[in-house]
Amino acid sequence: MIKQLLIASLLIAAVYAQGYPTLPLTFTAQVEITVTSGMMPMPSVSGTMYYDFPNQLQKVVSKDPFFGQTMTTLDRYDMGNEYSYASGQCQCKQITEPMQPMSVLPGSVNVGQENVNGVECDMWQFEMIGGITITNYVNTESATPVLARTNITINSQGQVIVTIFDFSNVNGTIPSGTFAVPSYCANACPVPPPPPSPASFSCPNNPPPQCSCLTSQLNFCTQVNYPVAAGLDAQMVDDLVSTTYNNFMLTNPPAACAASVKSFMCASLFPLCVNGIVPVLPCASMCPSCNCTPGQFGSCPSVNGTSICTQYGNQSCN
Repeated sequence: MIKQLLIASLLIAAVYAQGYPTLPLTFTAQVEITVTSGMMPMPSVSGTMYYDFPNQLQKVVSKDPFFGQTMTTLDRYDMGNEYSYASGQCQCKQITEPMQPMSVLPGSVNVGQENVNGVECDMWQFEMIGGITITNYVNTESATPVLARTNITINSQGQVIVTIFDFSNVNGTIPSGTFAVPSYCANACPVPPPPPSPASFSCPNNPPPQCSCLTSQLNFCTQVNYPVAAGLDAQMVDDLVSTTYNNFMLTNPPAACAASVKSFMCASLFPLCVNGIVPVLPCASMCPSCNCTPGQFGSCPSVNGTSICTQYGNQSCN
């Protein structure tokens, strides 16, 4: 319980901190993916990643570590389809989770620096309920901050699985046509599924798998009427949000700023759950920056500009 309190306190303290690095939402990079576990060794996979978060597109071109065949995985989150193809053969399956942002999540804590492949990096760590830790290593030597590594560690029932993404040659250029679906994949999906939408799941009676609905209304974040992560100690987090907000009010912010900050904090610490391990970021329109002065609240690099985002109440900042 003490560890949970400490983590939650760090999360809330960091929600409106101004030190989050703003990472590019569109890029091309060389990537090496390594998965390790206590069960069996797995070979690393190297290739090229194309990433376009604003348009909900991602593509990885790599070589099969066993046979050397070029494999492509094209994730069209905008269509709800994942295409896997090689040598004219194509498979398709429905995407059921939102696209994960390659950004420093709200509530991440700076835990120091480390050299990654010869590059000095700041380490931003995010602790999640369920034994999941996400650590982003941000290159501090580049002209603009970029990811050098992402480490996802899952510790469940005595089993530890570590997935590492090492990035290099990161640049903001994506060739035209990169995300086009090959013609031979046209019939790979017999019935085109609809775009993923959390709207089909709702509270109080129909949360998604691995999510839950609150059984009683909170005292402070009273408008959390959407699914949240299963196992969340909601009352503890609510109390800590309230305490931190009261401390923020000692700065005597204008009423509009205070309302925006409260909504943003509640959205950040009670993220929408849509059956994904990464929380859904607050909607971009919720950033309090337009109602607060820079000294009261910084920018919001960790928000989601897509339709799948956490909207707390009716708060909007235009």
